[in-house]
Amino acid sequence: MKERPNTNKITIYDIAQALGLSASTVSRALQNNPLINEETRSKVQDTAATMGYVPNWIASSLRKKRSNILGLIVPRTSMYFQSTAISGIQHEAHKYGFSIVIGQSDETVAMEKNWPTLSSPSG
Repeated sequence: MKERPNTNKITIYDIAQALGLSASTVSRALQNNPLINEETRSKVQDTAATMGYVPNWIASSLRKKRSNILGLIVPRTSMYFQSTAISGIQHEAHKYGFSIVIGQSDETVAMEKNWPTLSSPSG
């Protein structure tokens, strides 16, 4: 089994070592994969909760090549219409498992045009 550097964060490797399972089994159990039987899944999830495991969403996003983060550019967040729209968008996005990152352009076209370049992995 893989040794990990000494940090305070609990990883799937810690859970795997505590239960005598592989890290991939622990990962699948934490994702409710149907290939893992209910007893093992329950044991893994209980141990994870007891140990204080918190999934690393950045690592998960890199692995899945998907972040579930939506970018939203608005001219100003201080205006009533924009703040109301942001609130509605955020509420709907949350229902579907998305988070929102908000950029404020200060009504500058150059900033708005540059935003996709700054946030896109392809540049």
